[in-house]
Amino acid sequence: MKPRLIPPLLAGAVLSLLFVATASAHAGYKNSTPAMGEVVATAPATLEITFSQDIQKVAGTYGIEVTNAAGVLVTSGASAVSDADRSLLSVPLQPNLASGRYVVNWNNT
Repeated sequence: MKPRLIPPLLAGAVLSLLFVATASAHAGYKNSTPAMGEVVATAPATLEITFSQDIQKVAGTYGIEVTNAAGVLVTSGASAVSDADRSLLSVPLQPNLASGRYVVNWNNT
């Protein structure tokens, strides 16, 4: 499936995240935290994406990468599928992210 762009997500006054689906099987994007269009006072510690259905919890078949404008990865750990809600995928972000544009690439094949 081709990548698809999802409208920008604002986090912080000028900290924005642009979501790009790098691969997607059946579970489509449903929502995220921070929400699309939401403006928050500080950068989030974690990025969460909820999908339209459960995703497989098989190593190498899911993930989220967040990069800054220079293309540098700003996550601080591995992506994880929630045991309590298999439609929820999250990744921790580095603390104190600077204001700016960030790109989110996710997959859930």
